[in-house]
Amino acid sequence: MGGARHVIPAVGLTIASLCGLATLVPASEPACVTKAHPLHLSTAQLVVEQNALYLRIRMFKDDLEAALAARADLEEYDLSPTPEADSAFLAYLEHSLVIRADGRELAAAVLSSGVDLEAGQGDATVWWYLLEYRTDTLPRAITVLDNVLYDQFDDQRNIVRVLHSPSGQQRTLYFAAPDDDPITVEFN
Repeated sequence: MGGARHVIPAVGLTIASLCGLATLVPASEPACVTKAHPLHLSTAQLVVEQNALYLRIRMFKDDLEAALAARADLEEYDLSPTPEADSAFLAYLEHSLVIRADGRELAAAVLSSGVDLEAGQGDATVWWYLLEYRTDTLPRAITVLDNVLYDQFDDQRNIVRVLHSPSGQQRTLYFAAPDDDPITVEFN
């Protein structure tokens, strides 16, 4: 698989360049702002702490509902902040998002979830999860494979911003369907 995944140092990037649309969208039509959906994009922030990693992932609610419905062989799925929905999401996530700390795969636990009220009025509804991954020690290397919603959309893009809290180092990881290669970042 080539070229679709990138590690971007933490620098100021425009929304259009993060979405991979800078050369595809006329300047008069900023797709990431005015056409919030049907853009197929998830964003996540992964914070590495001493003995845990915390991931806040955001995606369009209707996209996630389609993935959960397909996985459960249902016509539709009505996402809500309930233990049942959180369990369905974790089962889906097991097959689409892998996080390793120093080579060891970590299991996620849902801390909370809900509608993202920061998405703004008029935008498509965005859903978020806050996940915790426990570790024994402070990880020096993090490996991420983010294929969330690849099973639903061949143009899915996933961005993961990694912050290694003790050192202050940051990296931004970019995944584009159908690429399925993990990315490893090391911290000092």
